[in-house]
Amino acid sequence: MKPKYIIFFIFFIVFSIIVYIFAKNGNNIISQNQEMIIEKILNLKEYKVKTKVTVYSNKTQNQYNIEFYENLEENYSFEKVESDNNIEGFCIELKNNKLTISNTNLNLIKIYENYKPISKNYLFLSNFIEEADFESVETKNDVIILKTKKNNKNNYLHNKTLYINSKTNKLEKMIITDNEQNIKIIIEYNEQQLN
Repeated sequence: MKPKYIIFFIFFIVFSIIVYIFAKNGNNIISQNQEMIIEKILNLKEYKVKTKVTVYSNKTQNQYNIEFYENLEENYSFEKVESDNNIEGFCIELKNNKLTISNTNLNLIKIYENYKPISKNYLFLSNFIEEADFESVETKNDVIILKTKKNNKNNYLHNKTLYINSKTNKLEKMIITDNEQNIKIIIEYNEQQLN
């Protein structure tokens, strides 16, 4: 073999090794970032978010600006509607099996002691976390996509998909569909504090 072919062959092998190392490390960085974000969601202790919630029914579409706060360690949840419609100022607070429903605009309040919820509030992140399938996570265009497991018995709110921006580590939106894949609710996360 000629010396220039030997030099070219050695250069090619060294170049291939360098490309392999960078490709492997790049994938590990993406994977570690994704795992870190998922771990943060799994270990969520409390959060406060301001959202735009769009609810779709057969013929109409309604939008609400809702603030959610939930402390998972203290079993406390709070939601307040901040829209320009008939239910502005409507608040629901659940703490230690005491449900308080109020309207701050009308100065109305109703308290239910020893309240045992008969259904889940599907808009809260804690309910999504309980049902999420963390084994099948997708990533598309810097967005991590988490879905709920397929065993949900509620036909109206059958599937939930959470979109998380992997660059900013922030929640983008949650889409809730029925068993026929019709969109029922879209929650867009505007402001958020995750702890």
